[in-house]
Amino acid sequence: MKRSILIALILILIVFLMYCSLDKEISEQYSIKPIELNDGWKISSPDEHNMNKNELIEAYKYASTLPFMYSVLIIKDDYIIAEKYFNGAGIYQAKYIASATKSYLSALIGIAIDKGYIINVEEKMMSFFPEYDSYTVEVEKYEITIKHLLQMTAGYWADSTDERWWTWINSPDWIKYMIDLPLESSPGAKWTYSTGSSQILSGILTKATGMSGTDFAIKYLLDPINSDLVRWDKDPQGYNHGGFNMYHTPRDMARLGLLYLHKGRFNGKQIVSENWIRESTKPLNRVSWSFGPIIKASYGYHWWSGEIRDYSCIFATGHGGQNIMIFKDLNMVVVTTTNSGLGWAAGWTQSVISFYYIANYIIPSIID
Repeated sequence: MKRSILIALILILIVFLMYCSLDKEISEQYSIKPIELNDGWKISSPDEHNMNKNELIEAYKYASTLPFMYSVLIIKDDYIIAEKYFNGAGIYQAKYIASATKSYLSALIGIAIDKGYIINVEEKMMSFFPEYDSYTVEVEKYEITIKHLLQMTAGYWADSTDERWWTWINSPDWIKYMIDLPLESSPGAKWTYSTGSSQILSGILTKATGMSGTDFAIKYLLDPINSDLVRWDKDPQGYNHGGFNMYHTPRDMARLGLLYLHKGRFNGKQIVSENWIRESTKPLNRVSWSFGPIIKASYGYHWWSGEIRDYSCIFATGHGGQNIMIFKDLNMVVVTTTNSGLGWAAGWTQSVISFYYIANYIIPSIID
């Protein structure tokens, strides 16, 4: 009898241990717990920050079914509360952030103005490039200001969807190409998305500071926010690509989001002036682009803004869904990275899917 009871207890213990092991395996499979690293980030859980953990687990399960998704990070109240990597991506892997590079450049222009390298946004484009001054340059080019370039209202063509893109990036001098290129509208008259404008801004940054974009960024922006710059490519003249070809890890992308969430302050230190943060993220130009669930989409100084499910947001976004979404009212930053190796139309579709993912899976997990 005693032997039978002992055997039964052993069997119960074995089953219990097997169940615990299986439960642990399932829990780990769908764990959204951030990875503990000695990198300055504070780690917490959704339950501690008014977000429903179970709903977020379902959100991350869904993300794992998307073949293009590489990472989803949620920062709430300055804590990483959820984090996961997919499709072979990892926490240390820097990803191509595409046009989200433009928002980094905006911060750098703001810092250059704050530090007196650039007087203000009304400085004229051509004053920085006397080597390209010629009687063949259109008269209106001399009216283009830094502000026009930042707002994408300089009058250039919509290069991201045009075959001339390849002519431009294969040219021997990218800035000269833009200065020689005929305008399609008068400066200030029309908003047109122009990566070429961003390249001119990168050239202005280097001309004004005497430093490469890389060196200026590391000294005045990235080191102060404990962020690494893994790669930032250059054009034939040695100017960093103003509108694309930066590489960051998702956690480092989140640091820029946190900086803007806190009006340019990081760990108690003002890195970018509050005035620049406010001015550069204003909805200065309403745009006709369809961002899916994002309504009232507008453009400021290389930053986007809009509303998702009645929550205002500002955001940096790059081809295919490289997103830094900042929700000031929620004290929250959401970062996504994805496969960016797609054509323009497919990449835009994927970007819209990433916005719907945030709208339909992340935002609903907020506990009112």
